[in-house]
Amino acid sequence: MTPAPVVQKLVAANNKHNGGGSKPEEMQAVLSWLDRFGYFSKPLADWQNISIGDIVDAVRTWQKRYHLKVDGYLGPKSLRAITAARCGCPDILQPKRKDHVRFMQAKALAGNLQKWNKGKLTYYIKSRVGGIKPADFDRVIDAAFQAWEDLCMLQVERTSKASTADIIVDTGQGPGSDFDGPGGTLAWAYLPDGQDRQLLMRFDLGDTWILTPQERGILLFNVACHEIGHLLGLDHSKIESALMAPYYNVAIAVPQAKDDVPRIQARYGKRVDAPPVVPPLPPGGSGGGDGSRFTLTCSELVVEGYTLFAKP
Repeated sequence: MTPAPVVQKLVAANNKHNGGGSKPEEMQAVLSWLDRFGYFSKPLADWQNISIGDIVDAVRTWQKRYHLKVDGYLGPKSLRAITAARCGCPDILQPKRKDHVRFMQAKALAGNLQKWNKGKLTYYIKSRVGGIKPADFDRVIDAAFQAWEDLCMLQVERTSKASTADIIVDTGQGPGSDFDGPGGTLAWAYLPDGQDRQLLMRFDLGDTWILTPQERGILLFNVACHEIGHLLGLDHSKIESALMAPYYNVAIAVPQAKDDVPRIQARYGKRVDAPPVVPPLPPGGSGGGDGSRFTLTCSELVVEGYTLFAKP
């Protein structure tokens, strides 16, 4: 919890700019969000060294990154973006922050690409989300890994041995697992650390997970594919049409040619027989899916209980 004096200063500054209406609880949520996702170089707990100018600069950086009006203050559109469903990995990884170290690889030189040092990886499914049959969950995770493997010179396969797996697929719920209930943070994953240590990916049990866009909830494939991008070394993209953009988008399910594909191929090389980037087949089983490809238009982006990020 941010100390009250900092919150009150932000409320006063925001009200002066916007003509009133800012609430302490909203500003508290904004500060906590900016802190969690890396917009302060020091943890907000060290509030004595954080000025209103620092906060305004952090808000500007965030607004620019997400194509919002860049003024350093918090209007309705900015506040809505704060509550949108998204990935739990920080947008800006701060190397001096202990709470960010687990998400990042140790860079020996600026500009080094975070990646695995081997060409074959294994993953172990430790637990699964509710509402989806285990076999269907496993099939989606397999397909999400395959979407990346098809593009680059990596081999990835499932294993039955957790102790030797490179990647653990798991679930969690509540603050102890860095989750916040329905909406908000949907999942998170660690990035490679340069030493090929075992990495973890988790999905929030507090969210409603689905297999096809005809259902109401969060599409498991889209989120899994995004988090696997982190596991393979990609940080968040500033391009909002990329799979690796931090906000959940039901219409973006696979690595995109404009950003995700060249970044993964820069790390592992281009697969000679790489297929064209196309929408995935809907998974079959309990979630439906008749084997036909699907497309979505903006008018169809309806997800129960969540606010999707949209360019203002």
